[in-house]
Amino acid sequence: MEMITLKININLISEKPYQINEMVTFNEEYYKNSMIKSTRDIKSLGKIYLNSAEEIILEINLQGVIKIIDSYSAELVDYPININFEENFGEISQIEENTLDILDILWENIVLEVPISFTTKKSIQTAQGEGWELLDEDAKKIDPRLAKLSELLTKGEE
Repeated sequence: MEMITLKININLISEKPYQINEMVTFNEEYYKNSMIKSTRDIKSLGKIYLNSAEEIILEINLQGVIKIIDSYSAELVDYPININFEENFGEISQIEENTLDILDILWENIVLEVPISFTTKKSIQTAQGEGWELLDEDAKKIDPRLAKLSELLTKGEE
């Protein structure tokens, strides 16, 4: 399995910001313990630079599509993302190597965007299956076994 990285040479950012404009792909390891099943067309656009305190700052925008499980239908669905974030790596002296791999940071920020519950269904009214039925809160359906009792109650109110 090929290890995918997005390494940036720190020496390139000492004088001017390093511009990032890359399509990002993640290998299978990233998806194993995640709600995300796949990604598509993930574009990273931003810059990495030194601020006045000599700290390495990453400012980036990620756009693309992730596949997640629909909360209602349990099918795989597309969920578009558009994420802006900033990450502070600290001073250059704290970085052990001359390169900085930002792929893990990009993944962490994508994972943070996954909603707890998501559906593509426009209107969830009722659904049913073998031995079960999902009703809307406002739907008033009387159990056929209790229909006679309901008739008695309405007669008693009159």
